[in-house]
Amino acid sequence: MIHAMKEIGKSLAARQTQQNPLELLVEDALDKGKYPHLIMIRYEKREKTWQYKDVRYQPLTSRMKFNILYKRGSSNGPDLTPTCKMTKLKKTFPNKYVAWFKTNQNYDTFDEISRRMIRELYEATKNQEESIFQDIQANLDEIQDGKGAVLTPVFVENDSTVKFLGDFSFFQDFLLDSTLKKFRYSQTAKTYSLEKHKVCAICGENAAEVFGFFTDLKFYNLDKQGMITGGFDYKNAWKNYPVCRSCAFDVRGGFAYICDHLDFTFYGHRYYLIPKMNNPSEYPSILKALETYKEQSFKEKDIHRITRDEHDLFNYIKELNDNLTFDLFFYSRPQKDVLRILLLIEDVLPSRIARLIKAKSQVDSLEIFNQWTRKDGKPLVSFDFGILRTFFPKPDNMEKDKSFLEITQKIFQGRKIDQLLILNKIMQKVRSEFVNSDLRQNFASPEKFSVMKGFMLLLYLTVLNLFDKQAEVMIMDKTMNFPDIQTKEEFPEKLDEFFTRFKNFFPDPARRATFLLGVLTRFLLNIQSREKDGATPFRSKLKGLKMNAFDVIGLFPEIIEKLEQYKKNYYGPLETYISKTLLEAGHYSGWRIPQDELNFLFVLGMNLSSYFKIQSIREEDNNE
Repeated sequence: MIHAMKEIGKSLAARQTQQNPLELLVEDALDKGKYPHLIMIRYEKREKTWQYKDVRYQPLTSRMKFNILYKRGSSNGPDLTPTCKMTKLKKTFPNKYVAWFKTNQNYDTFDEISRRMIRELYEATKNQEESIFQDIQANLDEIQDGKGAVLTPVFVENDSTVKFLGDFSFFQDFLLDSTLKKFRYSQTAKTYSLEKHKVCAICGENAAEVFGFFTDLKFYNLDKQGMITGGFDYKNAWKNYPVCRSCAFDVRGGFAYICDHLDFTFYGHRYYLIPKMNNPSEYPSILKALETYKEQSFKEKDIHRITRDEHDLFNYIKELNDNLTFDLFFYSRPQKDVLRILLLIEDVLPSRIARLIKAKSQVDSLEIFNQWTRKDGKPLVSFDFGILRTFFPKPDNMEKDKSFLEITQKIFQGRKIDQLLILNKIMQKVRSEFVNSDLRQNFASPEKFSVMKGFMLLLYLTVLNLFDKQAEVMIMDKTMNFPDIQTKEEFPEKLDEFFTRFKNFFPDPARRATFLLGVLTRFLLNIQSREKDGATPFRSKLKGLKMNAFDVIGLFPEIIEKLEQYKKNYYGPLETYISKTLLEAGHYSGWRIPQDELNFLFVLGMNLSSYFKIQSIREEDNNE
């Protein structure tokens, strides 16, 4: 990942007519339009001394980036130059603007002329601090549009010549030198760590100088001496991860570009999409393509477009024939200057993305998921990672979203997933809805959408062959729909075909019997609801969907008895098939079905019951 950032930064530097490190250091203070106002504190020469003149306003544009030289520094202290973004004027003006001149008036690399200028500006600002504050406030009062403002010094010479920070070479040199100093010097340890003529850990070249404190990306830190190789001495920090000047600036530039252009949202998380090319010369073309297609990428609101838009980013990526890979860098920023890595999914191939897209298309095409549509005709249920999020809901602290991120990682990397974990999460939600819903308002299936989403998730992971104990890859095609049963005579054959198509879910008679008992239970509940004005007392027999094998088998005679009591037992062929399947399954003590799986198969049968009616029989409960 670090090497990819370096190559991205290097390719960006190659675009510049002059490869100036400032191109990679200076930030656009406009910040995508959030800070469109520039407040200029103007100074003028009087009797060969810089004095405060006045405060002026003008709109800020991105073209002024190298005039004002903004570079964010400490959150509580000054930035790297006097230019600063204003939040609360009472804090920003003294703590960032005035503090910069106070802190740097004796900076060791300034020559005497530059040092004298900084001291004069500091004295002029301190002497007129209250007046300057009031003048700034007066300008801010005239804006009042709720957007941010940027504060910067401006220098007036001969009543006409106006200069900004960027017009003084020593300010440019200071910005570059202070950045390099951060690589060499630790404020924590109050010591330097650098070495001459050593190999850089990033480019592998023997460099004139390597630094020990290049930790900007937080991929490691040196907060404690125990983290330092070579005798736990901060001076030896360069041995941990030696970085040369060129790579340090390239990595910084590449990371800044990624933050600006390759930052995406994924179900409550943000992530950077980082391309890694075998041939570095191809970076410019792929970066241009990624910029162009960013808005059609893997966003939650556009997920249904993955297989429908020929210009979709991932459809573009899947055609690249594995000449590159992608890293998905999930992160959080609890503070603007703090980056926490939540998850790094490395080396995702375009062919893997193509496989994920194909599996989505296969699952989405099933008849069961196409029966519900929105007003615009789009499917109400289609696979995206929002389905996974349904069963792994957002925690209060997104940094604790471990299970969701780990499963996402395994899906992208093709690693095995614990099926029991998925079933447990599905059943937690299904049980909650089954027990807590208002049955008189929705007696048919209050848990239906969660069951269908759970089934879709299990199908998707099964098609991708991601479950630990999966016997074989599930091959799905257009024939894998649900049975259309017209007559009693074809009933057994149609059920046999159905279980063969979905043999990954129903590999043995016990699982088939459990599913069909769920089907029969739903038929009874529908009849009972009509007979008892919406009440379904038989639901209490289902034990909140926490049944064991003995409980499930015990339902069979009770269901038949109830149907006979209502004189509405229309399900002879189904009952015969269940009896045969139970005999094949053997004694319940021999069933080896985990409780969550057992109850999911049962409730799945309840919610797919309409597919197992015999169409030629006109029962009263045909309309659920």
